[in-house]
This record gives sequence, C-alpha cells and structure tokens, in this order.
Amino acid sequence: MVTPKLIIGPDDKLSFGFQNMKAQVGLRVLEFASVQDFVAWGNTSRQNVNGRNYKVHQSLRETAQYYIDRKDDWFGLPTPESLEELNQIDQYRSPQLIDEAQQDMSDQLRRLASMQTFLEAPTKKMRWNPFGIGVFSFDKAATGLRPLLYSEALEKQVSRDEVDFSREADGILTLKADGSPVEKKFVTSVRDVYAAYEKVPVEGQHFVLYIHAGASSSVSGPDMAFNAAGVMAFAQLLTEQGHSVEINTLVGTVCKKSKKLRLANVRVKGFDDPLNVNEIAKVVAEPSFYRWKGFNGMVGMANFLNEAQEEMMGNAAPIETMQWCVKQFEQRPFFFFGRVSTRQATLSQLNRLINDFSSKNPPRA
Repeated sequence: MVTPKLIIGPDDKLSFGFQNMKAQVGLRVLEFASVQDFVAWGNTSRQNVNGRNYKVHQSLRETAQYYIDRKDDWFGLPTPESLEELNQIDQYRSPQLIDEAQQDMSDQLRRLASMQTFLEAPTKKMRWNPFGIGVFSFDKAATGLRPLLYSEALEKQVSRDEVDFSREADGILTLKADGSPVEKKFVTSVRDVYAAYEKVPVEGQHFVLYIHAGASSSVSGPDMAFNAAGVMAFAQLLTEQGHSVEINTLVGTVCKKSKKLRLANVRVKGFDDPLNVNEIAKVVAEPSFYRWKGFNGMVGMANFLNEAQEEMMGNAAPIETMQWCVKQFEQRPFFFFGRVSTRQATLSQLNRLINDFSSKNPPRA
C-alpha cells in the first residue's frame, strides 16, 4: 500500500490569513512520488474512510451520478456513462482544446518564445589547460620560455659544461665526452598554454515548476483546458531550449468551516523524465480526473490526518498564498503557475512567468 509522506502536518502549526476569515487557516501537505501513487492511495483510502468522512464520500458519489445523469460537461466531454467508467478514465481526453487555447494565445506565446536568448541552456567559456586540448597559444608560452640542452644518446637533459659550443655558428652542438649530437630545445615554465572552449550550464538550467491543479465547481469542464494550455506552452519552451524541468502539481482545497488547507504535492515529471503531455494535462486539466480522483484524494488526506473533510471542495487560495505554501517546504528556486479557466487569466499567468525570466530572478524560498 502506498503511504504518502507528511511534509507539513498539524504539529508544524503553520497557518496563514485567508480572505475575511477571522481565524488563521492551518496548512497540511502530503507528498506523492507520482500520479500513479496518488491514484492508488486514493482508491485505497476511498474504501477505508471513517465515520466523519463517510458521509462526504457518499455525497461525492451522489454528486457524480447527478452530473452523469444530466449528461453535463462538468466531467468534460463526452460525459462518462457510469461511475465505473468515470473511475477508469486515465488520460486527458480533449487535447484539441489545448491546441485551440494555444492558437488563441499565439501572440503571447510568440513573446514567450522570444525569450530564448536568455533561456539557451549552453554557453561557452574559455579555459586554459596543459593537456593539449584546444589551440596552442605561443604568446602565453613565450612568457616563460627558456632553453634546454638535450642529448639523444643519453636521453636526458645535459648541462652547458658537458656541451661543445665550438661549432654553434653552424648549428651543431655535441657532447664533449663522445661527440654525439646535442639538441637545443625551448621549453616554457607556463603549464596552461592550450585554450579550449567548454560548455557551461547557465544558472538555473534545472527549473522547478509548481502547478495548482483543477478549478472551482462553477467552471465548466472544457474551460479547464486553459490550465493545461499555459503550463504546456511554458514547459515545452524550457525543454526545447535544452533545460531540465521538474513539474509538481498541487491538489487540494480550502476547508472554510474547519479552517484547513490540505494539499497533495504530486510529482508528475522529474528532471530526467520526458515531457508527457497526457500525464500533465490529465492532472491539471482533465475534469473527470480532478473532480473524481482528486476529490476522493482530498477525503483520503483528511482521513489520513484524522480530520474532517467538508462536502464543498475545490475552494482555491490566491496565487500569493499558494506560493507562500510552497515556500514552506521547497528550498529550491521555483516557478508557480496558478490555476486558470479563462484566456485572460492564462495570459496573466504567462506574463508573470515571463517577467520572472526577464529579471533572471525566480521566486526563492
């Protein structure tokens, strides 16, 4: 059985102000190594909810059945025929919506692509070495030149006292002892006389991206595609420029009555993993995934922490608050993409990310 890692729990007593609520909201964060782990854990948790959360779990089933019966787009299109079919959905079903959203934002995406001068992963830097790698620099070697007398017969350097210089004008030097030839060589005391260019990664070549997954209950299923459109445009640009990108999604909800924010931090792409559009879009923009497996995972998190989950799920904290939450457990520089459901909101998010790049100063913990 998969067991999540509790990285911020009740004992940490981390809290923040939220909207006009008088009391502080307590933060809890569970970490999952992959989407598969999150789904497997949610399926197990769904079967073991306690008394306080069993009612919430039943309410989820009833709500899901309501939207299925209505043939509503709340779970995306086409509408699942049953709860069993809903539970089997394991891919992003509307890739054309991402394409349409990106075409609608083409001007903004072109501006993002124009940032490639800064984003180019390799840069060249000249380094000197003594190993014969690169181009020999006579000027540098000349600063330490000195003559050396070498006897091929003895296979060693000899002193001036051992050499006959009487025929030096003719370019002939010999050993006094046996008349064997002596060669005059020049050596340098400067060791690093070869110049080579090596590729040096720019600072920030490894980028960490956090995405707030999902949408509020008032957002239609198809409009969640904007969440994936912006994220994928940003991630694709980074990888095309040769950067390594780690992508994590945050799945959770603010519980206003109990004043809690429980988040699942789910890794969807490691630095060395390929950019899997389906895997990322499934978590951040597939309504059937977020509003079924995601919601069940929220009930499971509450159950795991022995806390009560409220029936209303999907309440979001502001972007600034979510960034603050990430900074409580992420020590590396990171970029944050808040969840969006409109063209304008997506453009606003991309503008903010572009500004982060322009300043070359991503948010730091």
